[in-house]
Amino acid sequence: MQTSENVWRRLAGMVVCWDGLEYHPFLLYPRVSSIEPQEDGIMKMKYRFGSMVATMVVAVVTAGIASAGDMATPPEAKSMSEKASDAINSMGEEKAFNAFSDPKGDFQNKDLYVFCMDLDGVMLSHAKKPQLVGKNLVDFNKYGDYLFKDMISVAKERKSGWVNYKWPYPGTEEVREKASYIKMNDKGFFCGVGAYK
Repeated sequence: MQTSENVWRRLAGMVVCWDGLEYHPFLLYPRVSSIEPQEDGIMKMKYRFGSMVATMVVAVVTAGIASAGDMATPPEAKSMSEKASDAINSMGEEKAFNAFSDPKGDFQNKDLYVFCMDLDGVMLSHAKKPQLVGKNLVDFNKYGDYLFKDMISVAKERKSGWVNYKWPYPGTEEVREKASYIKMNDKGFFCGVGAYK
């Protein structure tokens, strides 16, 4: 014979797990296990500690998986960099730079974006930080690498290739390993696209 509480649990969709705690399959907050009157007349709710911990663990794991899926891979960065070089050659600088800056266009995907620089270190286009355009960044070394000097060297010597450096990970203060694939174009400057390793 079922008690009224068991019937209510079944109707509410509660699941009693192996640890004896109750979880609701559609809600991500702990179930109130009881409400008890206190001496001062205030009602106090008791929460199941295990429910709260389980909910927090699920939320953190899910968030980590989602953000990892939003990060591009080095092969995707290389592909976009080559596509950017082709766009400069076929469309010209102005139209290509506008295409690179369009957040709904083909040149911004996941965490990827295009930047372009001349061989003196002057930023010509930057899809995410337009305030850098026109600035000479050849001596930039905030995170322990002269990344733009290295990019210029690769562009002059090999016309294309990978440059490794350290850069802040999006949404955090953590500095991580990143690599940009840079490629020269027919106009005499290079564009690059980077991905975290």
